[in-house]
Amino acid sequence: MPLRNGGLSFVSDPSDTKFGGTEEPSRYAIVNYASLPASLGKGQKVGIEIGFTANAVGRFGAELLIGNSASPSQVILHGIGTAGLGGSNEPSLARILRAYDIPTIVGEGHDDDNEADSVYPQFPDPSSQEVPMQVLQKAGAGPVTITDLADFTDAALQPAYGFGYYTPNQPADRTQLFVINDSDAQSVDPHPVGSTSFDPGSSHFGLYFESSIKDKGQRRLGYSQDVYNTWDTTQQHKFRFFPLENPNGSVVANAYIVTTTEFNAPIGYNFHNIVAIIRNVKPAATLTITPTPAPKAFHETADAQI
Repeated sequence: MPLRNGGLSFVSDPSDTKFGGTEEPSRYAIVNYASLPASLGKGQKVGIEIGFTANAVGRFGAELLIGNSASPSQVILHGIGTAGLGGSNEPSLARILRAYDIPTIVGEGHDDDNEADSVYPQFPDPSSQEVPMQVLQKAGAGPVTITDLADFTDAALQPAYGFGYYTPNQPADRTQLFVINDSDAQSVDPHPVGSTSFDPGSSHFGLYFESSIKDKGQRRLGYSQDVYNTWDTTQQHKFRFFPLENPNGSVVANAYIVTTTEFNAPIGYNFHNIVAIIRNVKPAATLTITPTPAPKAFHETADAQI
């Protein structure tokens, strides 16, 4: 398979109808082109580093063709360009999902037609496919797995973000799974440090996050059970779940997009502090919520926010 001297090329992807962004292959380049071999033989492999120039705001796609022109291998590429880091510069939840060819509607306008707006609406459009799910349980054999797609969060502390699970109705009984370092706090395709799978057996569980934002000197904690998010008296709903859809719109069984927001009114919401896929789960059977007192800091007014 030839690589150099015409063996690698970027072209537009005419079949990329679900992506809906702008096809601009000129934004992509092979970073390590000079070190690549001229060709690969059977059983050989090499890493190809691709660079994306994000000098405009939006979603940009292309297709990498590898090998001879008669029957090349094809790799679909998507990139997001932003105006900068943090706040309103961040991409919307809908834009992040479309960059992964996930057509699930999250309610950022009718059928997500407000994709360009980075702030998630306090009251999502009725077209949202959100699934009410504050407590979860395992759906089948094997572990629960989490694939982190994006993190756009405050990087004021190191690590910038923590994620894990807890015993329902007992917010202090937490198990951290992984953290996101500050170097990945404003990125897609991040690198979680820790475990991205766990096995709760037959036990129900909730999810939680640990933020860089502090309330009275303690890191802010958010829970999938709304009742424990008392640091926001306007909107305590800090986790949202949506069905995971394939690019053709078919639903992936027992797999959901999980998103979080660490902000509170009047700052607003974004629901892309973490954007992940959680697999092998389903909504838990009816569970009576009998709140236990959360740690004192959760009841205080935030003294440091961004």
